[in-house]
Amino acid sequence: MLVPHHLERARTIEDQIVMQPAASFDYRTLGPRISYYVPAKDFCKSSLHFPEQQITFVSLFEGVLYFNSQKMDHNSYKTSYANKATVEKGWFVVDANSQVLGRVASQIAHILRGKHKASYSPHVDCGDNVIVINAEKVRMTGKKWTDRVIFTHSGYPGGQREHTPTLIRSKHPERLIEHAVRGMLPKNRLGSELYRSLHVYAGTEHPHTAQQPKELKF
Repeated sequence: MLVPHHLERARTIEDQIVMQPAASFDYRTLGPRISYYVPAKDFCKSSLHFPEQQITFVSLFEGVLYFNSQKMDHNSYKTSYANKATVEKGWFVVDANSQVLGRVASQIAHILRGKHKASYSPHVDCGDNVIVINAEKVRMTGKKWTDRVIFTHSGYPGGQREHTPTLIRSKHPERLIEHAVRGMLPKNRLGSELYRSLHVYAGTEHPHTAQQPKELKF
């Protein structure tokens, strides 16, 4: 009997080849992963039930049914979540020189949130620390420098103020990036915790050299 080439490669110690009719299977002696050759007519007439087994491959070749049975590992199907004990927060530095404000802010928020990691958990602060330099050289398209209006309120009656990006850049240029990134983070206690990982500076100097941040380019 000819054996398909993809089953020839399965002749290893882990994949033991068993050629038996369906009626003579001893389910108590099944290994962790075994390939079975069953005549199609026997498979159709009998009902095969493998407790704690899953069929991972089925093919029909010259009237013979080939399938692999793999023992279920229930622990491997559990979803693992990150926590404060397992999260490793790194440090990155981003140069905002000639970067569009909204574009660079969305990328920074992505890093702060931790969505670039395979261990991302939405309810845990698993992001990295981001240092932004040259915030005063950030770029905005169109007429946003003069036409966009940012509202603030002091908390007192009549304390609402209107600011344009041009005015903010002249006094506190780092606040443009801080305001943009803060609006892209969750509006809860987790968002406040993520926001603490953002460090924005108007110039090229920053006091985080000891952390050895890696340069990040978008």
